[in-house]
Amino acid sequence: MQSKYFENSVLNRGNLHALKEVMKKAAGGGHIKAGFIGGSITQGYSATDKEKCYAYLTAKWFEEKFPQAQVEYINAGIGATTSQYAVARADRDLLYADPDVVFVEFSVNDANTSFFMETYEGLIRHILNAPRKTGGQRAVILIHNIKYDDASTAEDAHYRIGVYYDLPCISVRSSIYAAVKDGELKMADITQDGLHPNDQGHKLLSEVICYSLEKALNDTENDEPVTVLREPMTVNGFEDSRVIQNEYENVRLRGFIKDIKEKEYDTDCFRGGFTGFKRRDEIVFRFKGSSAAVQYRRTVKRPALIAEAVIDGDEENAVILDSNFSEDWGDCLSLTTVLYHGCIVRKQTKENYSPALYERSNIALDKLKGRSAEAEEHELKIRILGTPEELGYELGEVGTGKAAWLISEDKKDVGFDLVSILVSGSDKEIGYSSTGLLFIKPTIMERIWGGSRLKSEWKYKADKDDGLGECWGVSCNSIVDSEVAEGKYEGKKISELWRDEPRLFGYPVTNDFPLLVKIIDAKEDLSIQVHPADDYAFRTEKSRGKRECWYILDCPENAKLILGNLAKDAEELKTIIGNRQWDKLLSYVAIRKGDFLEIPPGTLHAITAGVELLEVQQNSDITYRVYDFDRLQNGKPRELHISKALDVLRTPNLVTDKDVVHDDGRENELIMLEENHDYCVWTLRVNGSVSVPIKDNGFVIASVLDGEGDINGRWIRKGEHFIIPFGYGTCEFSGNLRINFAAT
Repeated sequence: MQSKYFENSVLNRGNLHALKEVMKKAAGGGHIKAGFIGGSITQGYSATDKEKCYAYLTAKWFEEKFPQAQVEYINAGIGATTSQYAVARADRDLLYADPDVVFVEFSVNDANTSFFMETYEGLIRHILNAPRKTGGQRAVILIHNIKYDDASTAEDAHYRIGVYYDLPCISVRSSIYAAVKDGELKMADITQDGLHPNDQGHKLLSEVICYSLEKALNDTENDEPVTVLREPMTVNGFEDSRVIQNEYENVRLRGFIKDIKEKEYDTDCFRGGFTGFKRRDEIVFRFKGSSAAVQYRRTVKRPALIAEAVIDGDEENAVILDSNFSEDWGDCLSLTTVLYHGCIVRKQTKENYSPALYERSNIALDKLKGRSAEAEEHELKIRILGTPEELGYELGEVGTGKAAWLISEDKKDVGFDLVSILVSGSDKEIGYSSTGLLFIKPTIMERIWGGSRLKSEWKYKADKDDGLGECWGVSCNSIVDSEVAEGKYEGKKISELWRDEPRLFGYPVTNDFPLLVKIIDAKEDLSIQVHPADDYAFRTEKSRGKRECWYILDCPENAKLILGNLAKDAEELKTIIGNRQWDKLLSYVAIRKGDFLEIPPGTLHAITAGVELLEVQQNSDITYRVYDFDRLQNGKPRELHISKALDVLRTPNLVTDKDVVHDDGRENELIMLEENHDYCVWTLRVNGSVSVPIKDNGFVIASVLDGEGDINGRWIRKGEHFIIPFGYGTCEFSGNLRINFAAT
């Protein structure tokens, strides 16, 4: 693998003080302990021998570099487990040994969501805060793996935690995976299943990690020691997670018995809990916490038992726990969250249960922010319902492996193995913003086609009176990084708040602010253009693509917009554009004030003269011009991008009046205009007063488009843009207003 891939593996240098101290200790002949915690890759799955696992090979680096040192190796990897379980078991499986350096690897087991960003932060904080018997600071290094077959990884969420705590981060996506995509490596040479490295894959992963260790060893910068851990980035409801097993006293057994069998092997993670054997067997736990999860064995010995979990007597929201496992590689330790931040999690109940859906269902916990992370008293009851046959369910399709078809004659062999309960909760409330709304300073952009209304009608400040094309109301990119206009965060850039105050935005997992909101005043026609979708933009521009939508604020009578094209196929499109036969290409739609239009990537479009609109878009400025009416700017024609435009333009792409959403005049009602995977857009006309509950799984951008009035005691008027932070609650509007909202 070329050196550039190794160089790209260092995603974040981080503060190296603690790691250098470990190396200094080793160089002096000391006893150092290298710990690893993660999933099946860390455990060494697919390596032919435990000494060929990347973790073992990485620990050997310390022995080879510091032959005078005594190096102890601790491997706390358990397959098919996430950071949610790891934070609860870290003391038992890893920190008991007081490791000097810890490597953390969960990026293919965790999902790339804010829920797992919170559990991952809990694990990182738990490791960093754990007391050292030998004193000093523990070094922590984050390893971000990837699934080679579908490129899924939680790197984005985990990387945000790494940067926040200034920890070294190592990226497989930017190194080994990039080499595979570039044809430098063959995936089959390093992994047989698209996920787990084989011997060669483990060796290569270790080499990438050791490259970072070598860089640290030769690094000459002097980092200051971290003496106090900074405040949490997320709600931090998992740092104090604990495992409840059969030594727990506050439990009632009604048919379940304690599992007192010895572990069959070192990584046997199924022992120490409880087992039930028949229908109506139940077990009841009482605990204090804010979140809870049930951990149980899913087995290939079918038919196995199905149970349900009931929190605080809420039988209606009982959660199904199906121990029938349809894979063929062996039994699995499953973890089902039943309580999150004080909210009961509804996954699949008896009424909507199906075995096939159970395999795929995974509630979006990042959308269930909950009430608070404050610990409260709860009761958890787990009751066995029976086998699939007894409940009238059919076993779904299973794997083809031999183990998948094992049917045990001894019912006790297929009892319901409840391994543990994970309980977490702190004395902290969720960080709902008490700072109020974030009013944003608008930025006016001059454009060759711009007019004068942004200054004369919207009252935005500008040095010129004309040529004012766009007001960037809320923006966070390299072109415009908007500032907060007032309040606690006055003068702060949105990028600073996105990085340092993620609670305001609902704990986003991405590094980049997702949306850009503009008001556009077109005195003349804009260029005829197209925007790429994400996949093309990432590949060619190293940026996200651009989906956008328009809300028409004003327009001339009988106005039309250019939207779509008349070409039948790509070949005809290329010919028409090459011949500049615009009358054969351009498609028009009629518009009036209050109309709404969605502009998907790949759609040819142009705003026409006299139109004024609000634009909500992905946070990207990538535009491919097809035709600009031969206008000159500074004496020269503006650049066209015909080749790239032809790559992304859709054909056929005829847009008609049926694609326009018309204003129906409703008042005091929040109306959804558009919902897609990039954004949601609503509009609200206030006449008098109205209460609007704000979604609780993120932030909302609001733009006042007309009139004036009041929001929760703060006077607002046409032209103001503000961010409603996560957890703000209900907005009480009064007055005569037109407001548009956008969120992801």
